[in-house]
Amino acid sequence: MNYRMQICQSIGEIAQAEWNSLVRKCNAGVLHPALRHEYLLALEASGSATAETGWGPLHLAIHGDAGGLQAALPLYLKSHSYGEYVFDWAWAQAYERNGQRYYPKLLSAIPFTPVLAPKVLHASPEAGRAIAQGLAQLTWQAAENTELLGVQISTLHAL
Repeated sequence: MNYRMQICQSIGEIAQAEWNSLVRKCNAGVLHPALRHEYLLALEASGSATAETGWGPLHLAIHGDAGGLQAALPLYLKSHSYGEYVFDWAWAQAYERNGQRYYPKLLSAIPFTPVLAPKVLHASPEAGRAIAQGLAQLTWQAAENTELLGVQISTLHAL
């Protein structure tokens, strides 16, 4: 199957039903509340998760030949570490003390939520591998366009 990558600056660019379908597939049939399209959209619409607050949405969507969503990954371009649960403040301070920048970084997370849930959403193992390739491509593009300095991806299952 051939895949097409889409970089979304809002979760609203992805169909709600398709996103939520992938959430169910990766969470044993459960529509995990913090991964729901509606929740992520509410964070953006309220102004909580926006570029202005240091949570620039940059979600990755992988579409199949027929156009349907096959894989997705919630991503944010971060300019600080507030509202996340990576606890990398010491790293950021160490970089700063040595005259280097730690931000911006690309983060896969659910904003303001320490919830453990698979974030690499995929309809099949093959589509999961496609998201890994898409992430590598997105990371390269972001690094060229925004001087991206780091990537933090955590998942509970292998691709």
